[in-house]
Amino acid sequence: MFHRRLAAALCLALLAAGVQEPAFSDEAHWPIDGKLLGKKGKTSEDISGIACSASTGFPRDCLVIDDNMQSAQRITLFEGRGKAGAVVPLISNRFASKALELDGEGVAFAEDETGHKYFYVLGSHGHPRDRKHKLDPAKDHDLIAAKIKASSQIIRLELMGDRELRVKLPVASLRGAIEAVKPLAPHVGQRLERDGITIEGLAVVGGRLYAGFRAPTFSPIKDTACELSSAIGRPCALVLSVSLQALFEGGPLDPKPAYLHLGDKQGIRDLAPFKDGLLVLSGPAADIDGTHEIFWWNRGAELVKLATLQPPPAGAEKKAEAILPLDEGPSGLRILVMYDLAEKGAPLAITIPSPK
Repeated sequence: MFHRRLAAALCLALLAAGVQEPAFSDEAHWPIDGKLLGKKGKTSEDISGIACSASTGFPRDCLVIDDNMQSAQRITLFEGRGKAGAVVPLISNRFASKALELDGEGVAFAEDETGHKYFYVLGSHGHPRDRKHKLDPAKDHDLIAAKIKASSQIIRLELMGDRELRVKLPVASLRGAIEAVKPLAPHVGQRLERDGITIEGLAVVGGRLYAGFRAPTFSPIKDTACELSSAIGRPCALVLSVSLQALFEGGPLDPKPAYLHLGDKQGIRDLAPFKDGLLVLSGPAADIDGTHEIFWWNRGAELVKLATLQPPPAGAEKKAEAILPLDEGPSGLRILVMYDLAEKGAPLAITIPSPK
């Protein structure tokens, strides 16, 4: 209650001073008890996705992914905090006896029409990160190909009862669907700084899997929702949806691209189901600092910007990578934001305007 009164008083003071009202309020950091496992056995600093088996109430059973790992990890969310749980193995890809990471970037949860409950974990489907350019395209060709293969997977985990998680085969991939979409095909296997394919958002809704692309981004495209004659640069980010049943059981994938006007060279960092649409977390497509915003998309022509996230403090490198709807009330929609380049994802609960 004190935080709510303080936020309201701050908003009134800013308005009185002629300063624009903040995009969100009721900011609260949620500590995580226990260890979220990262690379080399250290505490995770690379959380890139979260999803939960329930959309309301606490405690809430959830799964998080660190993009340097071959595994995911259970986490239980309580009001105001979280508790780390069991590590869940996902893949076992290796090259020259060395483990290859999934480069897991998205987590989703959905219950199918028969009542079976699944978590889904998606790899980036992209060229391995190589900021120092240590990988030689010719000399390291086989290693690069092995890493791309490892990251081009979607793992399905069945929730057995209330607690046990079990990998359910087969493992799926979006490579075929990506190559079938003309604007995407030339970007397959390219480095991120060369507009290479990188998927970071994942959601499962209405029998379809939605993959949100951080890169590439596109110029305005005719006959799409991102056709704006006044737009310049590359303001269109892509969401690719496919049939969930066909992805894991065979049959026509029915790939459908959709283009969202998020801003010049702004890609998708996460997706999360909310109401009849998806929350979209946006951020720079390239490895640079920049604005992170939250939109609501009705999976059709409507795209509404809800909030602009505050930048991290000076000197902090963290970048918003994951969003989770918590609950909705009179003051708006409360969400949990988790960050890359921050210990245990530095979970932050904020309240933003609800989509109308």
